Amino acid sequence: MAEKTGKHPACPKCGSEQVLPIAYGLPGPEMSEMARRGEIKLGGCVISGNDPQWSCKACGHRWVDSNRQ
Repeated sequence: MAEKTGKHPACPKCGSEQVLPIAYGLPGPEMSEMARRGEIKLGGCVISGNDPQWSCKACGHRWVDSNRQ
């Protein structure tokens, strides 16, 4: 797994530090604004219990960081 940099992990696929947390649920105004500003990635309203936590802006890879559960 790639090393963590700051508060977000680096992408394990490409090593990019351009990583966003994925937020789930029906987005309200605040969550929609955060997504518009590029602070979070919207993950949708259906939650399966094994959903990715992070999304790489560089390569699009999405993953669960087992060190942060």
